[in-house]
Amino acid sequence: MKVQQSRFEIVCSDELMGRIEDHCFSSTKTEVGGFLVGKIEDGKSIVTHVLKAKHTANTQSQLTFTNKTWEAALAEMSEIGADAALIGWFHSHPNFGVFLSDYDKFIQNEFFKLDGMITIVVDPINGKRGC
Repeated sequence: MKVQQSRFEIVCSDELMGRIEDHCFSSTKTEVGGFLVGKIEDGKSIVTHVLKAKHTANTQSQLTFTNKTWEAALAEMSEIGADAALIGWFHSHPNFGVFLSDYDKFIQNEFFKLDGMITIVVDPINGKRGC
């Protein structure tokens, strides 16, 4: 998937997008998600790794990253290498469509607020995605 916007470009291989979708399609009863690891350079957000979020609190319409979620993600990132950077997150909206809820906007603005940090949303029921 390659998305061009006026300020930056998102680069995510078909393989990594497939991993995101596989995880999002793994549960149609509750929201699931994870983290996007890579780099932001030259006006591009380049996804190099996808991490499934572990130890989350989730319902049909909300996904919450707990302290254990963040600890597990940081541990996985340290295994990737010292230059692994968190550049965004992804999550599902089962049968709710592709948009950012007020809660999603809060997560984005609090934890992923640097220029170039991204969000990918997948609706596994309707088969749609957006970023």
